[in-house]
Amino acid sequence: MDLWAAAARDDRRGIERCLAQGVPADARNADGETALLVAASLGREESVRTLLERGASPDTTDGEGRTPLMRAAEIGHAAIARLLLDAGARGEGALGVAMTGAPDVGEGGSEVVRVIAERYPPQALRDELRRWLVDEDAGFGDDRDRTVTGVNELVVRLRGMGIPRGLDISERERLTLFLDDVVRYDREVRDLLARRESILRQVDAEVPPADLLDKIRHYRSRTRRLVTTATQLRMERVVLERLIVP
Repeated sequence: MDLWAAAARDDRRGIERCLAQGVPADARNADGETALLVAASLGREESVRTLLERGASPDTTDGEGRTPLMRAAEIGHAAIARLLLDAGARGEGALGVAMTGAPDVGEGGSEVVRVIAERYPPQALRDELRRWLVDEDAGFGDDRDRTVTGVNELVVRLRGMGIPRGLDISERERLTLFLDDVVRYDREVRDLLARRESILRQVDAEVPPADLLDKIRHYRSRTRRLVTTATQLRMERVVLERLIVP
């Protein structure tokens, strides 16, 4: 068994045997992965602990610049994040990964955010929170503006000529559902922007940053969902325009 396989199996003895045979703790396999990166990605806590104890660098990176802490943040593994931070891992970048969070990490994502954030100086954390809110809205705003502009053009056209009589029942239903989705999208966008402004006011009012982490994580999750919705609405608009062009 090689070092990476032992790390993937959470096999402490296997790891120690490989290291005793002279395999460096930070050796890379054919994919450029260290054993610590593999262990962090898979949530192998005992492997992470063993490798750190044996001198593995907590800040080793993969080909995309991701560290073991970022890998742990991606899967919402707070215990591994804590081990890495205790070993001196830098939190820069990992907090952003944790705040974005994979959709299936559940409460583990919230916990790993807190574990990483508690190592930040309060003002640095506050600056990070504000930056995320502003940067997130910049991309979201582009999607929102393109979607609203395109949809408005279609709605104006429909108001001027009405729903074409040549559409069959399924096409009429599709158009009706689309318009309902547009109204719902617009309502959710307005609600999300109001929530963003509320969080920004709390950041400026120096509410303890740790108290805002879950709010911002939830905001970012909703933003990503609405960006996906915007893309779907634009695609549907193109299809429907072909149906209603006289």
